[in-house]
Amino acid sequence: MPGTESRYLRSLAATWGTMTLVAIVITALIFFNERNARLERAHDRLVAEAGYVQHILAAALQAGEYQQTREQIALWGSLNSETVRLDLTADNGFILGEFHRDAPGARTQQHTITIPFSYRGHATMVLEKSLEPTYLAITQLGWQLAGSIVTLQLLGIILAYQLRRYRRQVRRTQSEYDRRLEAQSALERMATLDALTGLPNRYLLDEQLTLRMAEAGRFDRKLALLFIDLDNFKNINDSFGHEAGDKLLKIVAERMAGCLRSYDLLSRFGGDEFVILLSSMPGAKQVEHVARKVFDALQSGIEVEGRELFVSASIGISIYPDDAESPSDLLRTADAAMYTAKEAGRDCYRFYTTTMNEALARRQHIEQGLRQALADGDLYLVYQPQVEIASGRICSCEALLRWRREGRQIPPGEFIPIAEQSVLMRQVQAFVIAEAVRQRAQWKRQGIADVRIDINFSGASQLISEMLPQLLQAVDDAGLSASDIGIELTEHALIDASEQTISRLSDLRGRGSTISLDDFGTGYSSLGYLKNLPVDILKIDRAFVKDLPDGRMDCAIVQAVIAMGHSMGKRVLAEGVETQAQLDYVHRQGCDLAQGFLLYRPVEASEIEPRLLRGAGAASLTALPRR
Repeated sequence: MPGTESRYLRSLAATWGTMTLVAIVITALIFFNERNARLERAHDRLVAEAGYVQHILAAALQAGEYQQTREQIALWGSLNSETVRLDLTADNGFILGEFHRDAPGARTQQHTITIPFSYRGHATMVLEKSLEPTYLAITQLGWQLAGSIVTLQLLGIILAYQLRRYRRQVRRTQSEYDRRLEAQSALERMATLDALTGLPNRYLLDEQLTLRMAEAGRFDRKLALLFIDLDNFKNINDSFGHEAGDKLLKIVAERMAGCLRSYDLLSRFGGDEFVILLSSMPGAKQVEHVARKVFDALQSGIEVEGRELFVSASIGISIYPDDAESPSDLLRTADAAMYTAKEAGRDCYRFYTTTMNEALARRQHIEQGLRQALADGDLYLVYQPQVEIASGRICSCEALLRWRREGRQIPPGEFIPIAEQSVLMRQVQAFVIAEAVRQRAQWKRQGIADVRIDINFSGASQLISEMLPQLLQAVDDAGLSASDIGIELTEHALIDASEQTISRLSDLRGRGSTISLDDFGTGYSSLGYLKNLPVDILKIDRAFVKDLPDGRMDCAIVQAVIAMGHSMGKRVLAEGVETQAQLDYVHRQGCDLAQGFLLYRPVEASEIEPRLLRGAGAASLTALPRR
């Protein structure tokens, strides 16, 4: 299969290269033919103009009015901005009239014509014109043709990617079908073993953990549990497909199994998480030795489908009976230590300590406070306008959740991630929907009819799917139309979205709502997948905007996202615009919308209403407050 894939890629690359070469040759021929034609037309215009000038000057010369001739020459030169030189010289060297202007371009961008001139005697007229406009038009044509070649190359890359992705999907479908047949014949074995790796699953782990902890307690021995989570494994799944991810997991399981004694237990806990149970461990040094062996085993690359992939792990370690006395507590403390290892930078291990309980307690404290805030009404929304760059019109306001607790603002970064991982997320999302819809209805009654409110949808895909009908019901109950409300989703939420979620998003969009893909560029969505999503606006993440226009890589990324978004019929918004230089740059690149502190900070509804009422949402960018 890797050989077939390689041959396919070589053939595809050769075809694409040939097409690109042909396009370059044809484009070059078009360019040079057009260049020559434009220069010939410029010459013809100059000849015609020289004849016209000769006709104008003839009458005055025949009458011997040399002063009038000089005035006519000076007037003609001043009125024709492209004229560089106009001289009329008698054969005896007497200058009958002359006009000179500093050339706007190089000598190679000027054209001169000399013609004989008859009056009472004989003279020679020299007319010299600047060809800078002609060369500028030729240069613009060259850039346009070069842009066409780049577009053709991009389309070729997208087509190649789609064909390659389709081939992978076909192979993955066949592999999944074969695995299902095997699973049916091994149902009893699968009750206790992981189907992918053949390792003990969570059910068998719980059983063995209970037995071994009881045995260790009887003989006064210690037992160590290592909770292992692969770092950034989702990136591999998203980039190379689940089949590649599964193969990687099997190889990782084999390597870790080689680090253990015959009576130690290695279990796949779920997803990219593994658990090692070490029996009869005399001390911490021996546990550290096993952890280092795991790191060493994962250090070398893993070849999957012809690619060399690298993976690291974060390990949390808990000791029985020092840290916990029950299976569930031992797993919980090891899990807490693992998250501490991730926060320390990943690719490391940490032993459980009581201070980790403090972090867990802080998390629980915030969760309890958030539950109380929902009951007490301490949550509220602020609104940050999104502006059309070309017109300066406020087209929408993003609703952002805030929490005021005992007179102090709780940073969103502290409580929103905790809410997303808790059962409270459904209540929080319901509050945001209700409050945003209420505010939009109020604005509509005040005469603000053309400013949308965008709601952020957070949490798991299943939760988003469940909340969409609630949003539509709230919109209908408030007497609004779907176009009055938009929603913003992250790449992660859309990648994991079920068919039901995609269908409901499509229905919402079909009713007139606007769907934005938030923080675009920070996830791992593919072009093929993005093309089929019900998305209207791509929001370029602020991480790519903050170094504009000086960051070369960021400039390239922003240009590519804008071009890609427009090619798929989507509008593009730049987030985090904080300087005029950033706004000017994204405007030059054709970005449609902007949002950031340069334009507006997030404020409560009462603070933004005067602006919306004053211009029905319209404002000049030059008049926007610089905050």
